[in-house]
Amino acid sequence: MLSGETYQALVIYEKLLDMYSRLQTDSIECSDVWTSDFIHGLYMNCSIAYKTVGSYDKALHYAKLYLQNMSAENFVGMCVRV
Repeated sequence: MLSGETYQALVIYEKLLDMYSRLQTDSIECSDVWTSDFIHGLYMNCSIAYKTVGSYDKALHYAKLYLQNMSAENFVGMCVRV
């Protein structure tokens, strides 16, 4: 993915995560769209994209969020290299 496309992807991922956060704050449930797999994918994609553009602190932040959410669902065995 080219750097410009990576930045565009990051903008979209961040907007989606912000929207998800606001929906949770407002106690709106959209479990048919905001599945745990979808949220996990957003965290992982943010981590990969930030690593791609050289923002390792942000990449690590999102990798940790990914792992925390996976462990919250008793998921074991996934390894993330950042």
